[in-house]
Amino acid sequence: MKYCMDIRDAIVECSKRYEKICFILEGNAFLGDVIHSKSADSECVSISDRMIYGSVSSSIPSYRFVVNRIKANTLKKDYQNAVEDILSINNLKESKYENYVLFQFDFLLDDIWKLFLLSFLEKNKKAEYVFILKYLHEENTVKTNFEKVYVKGAYYALKNIICKRKKIPAEQYGVSEETVDFMIDINNKKSKVLEHIFNHYIDEKDLKKSYFNFRSKSEFSKYGLSEFDFYKLMYEFLIVNKKEKIANDFLKNYFKK
Repeated sequence: MKYCMDIRDAIVECSKRYEKICFILEGNAFLGDVIHSKSADSECVSISDRMIYGSVSSSIPSYRFVVNRIKANTLKKDYQNAVEDILSINNLKESKYENYVLFQFDFLLDDIWKLFLLSFLEKNKKAEYVFILKYLHEENTVKTNFEKVYVKGAYYALKNIICKRKKIPAEQYGVSEETVDFMIDINNKKSKVLEHIFNHYIDEKDLKKSYFNFRSKSEFSKYGLSEFDFYKLMYEFLIVNKKEKIANDFLKNYFKK
């Protein structure tokens, strides 16, 4: 049975069902809701990086992993978000809780975030299973069935899908074939998706409308690329394809917001 409920009600229900919970949040959008609704013996950790692009080392959180993720999540010299994530991952590695609840968004690429956390918990022997809360952005509710999602095998999936960008089945972790295909493509220097975006949604005469044009199309909105993701991916795509002037002009619009 699947339940749909208010955000805070979902947190309270988790606290009724389980003791000593570590809530792992995708980003900090609901940090206040969790802090004010969780039980006193629970804690929460916020991790924004979904590992959907850039190099990912399976040695988490090694020096190599840290350097790769800071590079992947940086446009120019804005390191703050990347550094905060690394600190959160270190805190999670030191955590000692009986239950782990992952609180994610319902876009397709958010399931890659979930796979990363499942693999992290498996590798560090933190849990055999987790519980999932999924925020439905259009309905402003949380969906869950309170069933256990087992972490066994997730680390193998991380090494292949997230680190090596190889296509293997991951439906048992809630990651669709469509999601894997999309993530592999946007990490390819000859990405068909990014080429399509450049050809159809990047107006060189009015670059500031590019992200709006992109997000207005349902064929892409379901994946959940943020504005930062969009600018990061397109900037690097333009550089690789030797369109440096457009790339620099394009990036200026991100920092003018």
